[in-house]
Amino acid sequence: MKFCDANPYIRFAQRFFFKRHKVIFNVFDCRIMYILKGCLDIVIEGQKHCLSDDSLFYCPSGSVYEISSVDGCDICVLNFDFDTQRSSVTSTVSPIELLSADKPVFEKNNIFDDCPSLNSHVAIEKAVFLKQAMTDITDEFNEKRIFFREKASAILKELVCEIVRHELNGDEKTTKMLDTIIAYIMKNPKGDLSNKKLASVAGYHEYHLNRLFLKYTGVTIHKYIIEARIERAKKLLLASDMTTAMIAEELGFCGSAHFASCFKRLVGCNPSEYKSEMGRKI
Repeated sequence: MKFCDANPYIRFAQRFFFKRHKVIFNVFDCRIMYILKGCLDIVIEGQKHCLSDDSLFYCPSGSVYEISSVDGCDICVLNFDFDTQRSSVTSTVSPIELLSADKPVFEKNNIFDDCPSLNSHVAIEKAVFLKQAMTDITDEFNEKRIFFREKASAILKELVCEIVRHELNGDEKTTKMLDTIIAYIMKNPKGDLSNKKLASVAGYHEYHLNRLFLKYTGVTIHKYIIEARIERAKKLLLASDMTTAMIAEELGFCGSAHFASCFKRLVGCNPSEYKSEMGRKI
């Protein structure tokens, strides 16, 4: 889905005191936790976050995490979906407590095409700029005045916008690195586009390159290269007299068969059918 289509459905919004030690949970819907006072340790996707006063944590539906607060902490918690498809489930679905993180029960419900950072977890320290929105949402649910769900949903979408902006602006080095890689891919469609080469172009470590590319764009480097080549191929099919073999060679595919296979998988028809159909529409 695209973020413009998001219409959050909030199932639960409350402030409460949490005190447990090293419990692994698998969650039904998305979570946002804002630590008002105290300390909260969360281990998720191989990373540990030690959160304290005025920190915020977000994770998508289906997430598995270990959570712990030895001395206890005061937190605001939101449980929600990014759309209303599951609005018939009005009460909170309790997290499934797991003995290990290997066998989750719930899966991700919403995947964003244009906000890949929301497809993974986010932890923000010094998130005071988000505190008012969190308390406003919990106040709406406590008071339950007319249209409280609609107003809380609007506040939540604005809050999530701020989370996404913070993530994008907070890692300027990564953003520049990705821009450099994407520009190189577009200029060198049939050149050496191996991870090793792209890492040297961006001046970044090869080991982390694909993981960061996936996190910030939502696709792997390999998939992005194939999609970029297919987009270029569509233009060449309509604007030139090049054969499919010539286009395959021009764009760095391993022969006509490989090009046709990739084209059909992404476009839904083979190159000649695409040229014939689109040619009639022009």
